[in-house]
Amino acid sequence: MSPSTFARVLPVVVIATVLLAGAVAGTAAAGGTSLATANETVRVHGTADATVGGNTTLDTGRELTVRIRSTAETNPRFFKSNTTTVEQGGRFAVEFDLSDYSAGDTFTVAVLHNGSRVAEADGRVVAPDVPTTMAGTTVTATTPDDGTTGSGTAGSTATGTDTATPIPGFGPVASALGIATGVGILRRRA
Repeated sequence: MSPSTFARVLPVVVIATVLLAGAVAGTAAAGGTSLATANETVRVHGTADATVGGNTTLDTGRELTVRIRSTAETNPRFFKSNTTTVEQGGRFAVEFDLSDYSAGDTFTVAVLHNGSRVAEADGRVVAPDVPTTMAGTTVTATTPDDGTTGSGTAGSTATGTDTATPIPGFGPVASALGIATGVGILRRRA
């Protein structure tokens, strides 16, 4: 390989290696975080302490951001974001004030770590007699969107199960194909 060809190929190989490593790391994080759901839906009551949470394989003490956004059918529209830290055993939970909303209102939930989405699910406000997906969970060390901190216990016994919702993206296979394509193009030019 001539020095000029090497000089052209080296940056492509370095960039491709970084992209592949990032894609593999992102896939591992996404596969290790799940929201507590029932039938693939986060269920909450329309209360001032509606709890959303789940499990993760991230280390204890890592910070997560949980965002909820109303869907088109829900009025008034909302976007709320709270942060929490991963507790012992990989559990996390945050509270949102959804007291202005009633049974049937819908929203989406996204969990972010270091700015990357690691889990998402649909959500629904349910009637007071319907169990929530985080019922019986004690929430501590949360930072609600109103700037206060606190703890509390949500509702009664949970009937939901934790399920992971994978996030599609630029994974290892797509990275490898991109690398192969880049190398093929450079070989044709040489």
